[in-house]
Amino acid sequence: MSAHPEILLVSALLRRKDYAVIAEQGISREYFISYPEEYSWIEKYFIQHRTLPSTNAFKTNFPEVTLYKVDDLEHFCSEVKDNYVRTKLSSLMKNTFEDIKEKEQGSKLLDSLYQDILLLQKKVSTGSSTLDVVSDGDYLLADIERRIAAKDKRGLAGIPTGFPTLDNLTGGASGGDFWVVGARLGQGKTWTLIRMACSALQAGEKVLFVSLEQPSKQIGFRVQSFLSSEYGKETFKSLDLMKGENFDIREYKKFLQELPKKIKGSFTVVDGSRGAVSPAVVASRIQEHKPTVVYIDYLTLLKSGGDDWRAVASLSADIKAIAQRYDIPIISAAQMNREGGGNEPPSVIHLSQSDAIGMDADCVVTLVQKSPHVVKFKLAKFRHGQDNKNWFCKFTPGSGSFEEISGDDAQDLIISDQDDLEYD
Repeated sequence: MSAHPEILLVSALLRRKDYAVIAEQGISREYFISYPEEYSWIEKYFIQHRTLPSTNAFKTNFPEVTLYKVDDLEHFCSEVKDNYVRTKLSSLMKNTFEDIKEKEQGSKLLDSLYQDILLLQKKVSTGSSTLDVVSDGDYLLADIERRIAAKDKRGLAGIPTGFPTLDNLTGGASGGDFWVVGARLGQGKTWTLIRMACSALQAGEKVLFVSLEQPSKQIGFRVQSFLSSEYGKETFKSLDLMKGENFDIREYKKFLQELPKKIKGSFTVVDGSRGAVSPAVVASRIQEHKPTVVYIDYLTLLKSGGDDWRAVASLSADIKAIAQRYDIPIISAAQMNREGGGNEPPSVIHLSQSDAIGMDADCVVTLVQKSPHVVKFKLAKFRHGQDNKNWFCKFTPGSGSFEEISGDDAQDLIISDQDDLEYD
């Protein structure tokens, strides 16, 4: 086919509507030398609307451009990269030849040419992208406009967590963020993750929940427990659903029938029942389901190349890279070490197995159960703003219901729980 590789890539992208391939290949506006405006328009459209434009919309803006019936994105990404390299090398050789004619010093010419080729090689092989903050203002504007639209719609620029204090401090989870929810065993990490995921679901987001500790059905029961406490006439506790007792099956059926009418988002659960789940599998599920946010329960249960701190460091780096590649937030539970035990939420340094988890994370939330019905949370790290803030929640075991309460109310409830335990 004699058409220019850049327009063939544009055609394949609009036809396949799979931006993930573009992200994986590291294609950016810089690679488009002959059709920069056309690709920039597509990229800005994707940033603002989180989806690719239709071919009709493209033709309306660029009526003189001919599109082709091609869909081999991977091939044309390679072709565009090759064309970019040839163009850049040609320019380098031309400039070098001019310098030779000007009788520049030979060692200086060699050094300059070597550095230029090294930078070009690094860019093409790593798929890095660049942003000119001064010249690419429209690119940043599109992202800002999307954030403003989200804030107008749901009160937050990012994806809500369901915890008002956390949402107010962070603005919600943003695209490319890697968040960690850390606690010791049995403190409520999974319920916290489900609470966050259900808040995103209620906001109309497409949730992907990767469960590595529990089968998908058990996560489903927990999600239904939480949602029934919000939308149902009866709260269906997850344990009761598993045991098949202590609830009205007719009310349960009615709840299931009404739920799709009340919630616009989606909630897909992936578990490890069909084989080990690695970061690569997570990436493939993102490509398959196109979620707007991902939750992982929990990080160190992902398959890695080993079981030491280096393997765990690689896991957190891979998950962070995936979040950035697909421009979606990924929120993962993580274990805390023994030093993180006690009566207060642990700190970032108590994350188990590797310091890299805390370093890679944009946000770290930790928690501890102060009593059967009181959980204390801490924003232990927030890369973009203030951290080391605490809040309390009234926790209803079995339904995952969290209600933020004041410190005084938390103390009263702790005393009440202690009295109940003493009475029992």
